Amino acid sequence: MKGGIACRSFLLLAWLLSKSHCNSLAFRPSQLRIDSVSQIVSETLNSDHGGDKTKRYASVRSMASLQKFSPRHELVYGELSIPVLAKLLDAAHVEENDAFLDVGSGDGALTLGAAMLYSESLRISRGLEIMPGLMARSTQNAQKLASKLEVPVEFTHAWQ
Repeated sequence: MKGGIACRSFLLLAWLLSKSHCNSLAFRPSQLRIDSVSQIVSETLNSDHGGDKTKRYASVRSMASLQKFSPRHELVYGELSIPVLAKLLDAAHVEENDAFLDVGSGDGALTLGAAMLYSESLRISRGLEIMPGLMARSTQNAQKLASKLEVPVEFTHAWQ
């Protein structure tokens, strides 16, 4: 799990450093909004697994283990929560017209969460995924949440 989180953390750190000149936020979601988005995304993504996030995580890990990559290219699954995402994006000083990119977006939780949390600021929220099965699941999850999304959401396979 450390590899996936380390990669995400590195990419987020690079974004933070590139935006270090920013002084004000265009929008900051309230705790109530963070909790609401967290619940909506969690219920939607866990619905295919009887509402159990442990089963959802297990199915993602099982998909990763079925991939035919050499050990040096082992896929690692780790996920941040919506409240942690909100804190990271607050620290990144999301501004009007920014774009969100989740590299290794899995089933789309953070991509969808960012779109819902920062609908007033983001112009697009994108997910990039290497595993076709998770790519398909991300797209299905976005379709389930389409009525709640005010920001365009796109998922792309990493090798397209």
